[in-house]
Amino acid sequence: MMPVRASAPLHDFLNLLANRMARIAWAVLTRNQVSLPSNPDQVFILLAKPAPLQARAFELLEIDLP
Repeated sequence: MMPVRASAPLHDFLNLLANRMARIAWAVLTRNQVSLPSNPDQVFILLAKPAPLQARAFELLEIDLP
C-alpha cells in the first residue's frame, strides 16, 4: 500500500463527510447513462475517472471502482 502524501490533509471519516470542500471533491465522480442519437435504444454507462486524491481515498477505504 502506498503511503499517504505528506502534503495531503488528513481527516477522520466523519470530518471528511462534514468538510464542505471534501464533499465538493467527491461530488464530481459521476456515473452517466448515455445513448447516441443514431441508436437511442442502445444505452451504455460512462464512469468518470476519479482524481488522484479520490482514487487514493478509495484505495485506502479498500473500495474497488469498476
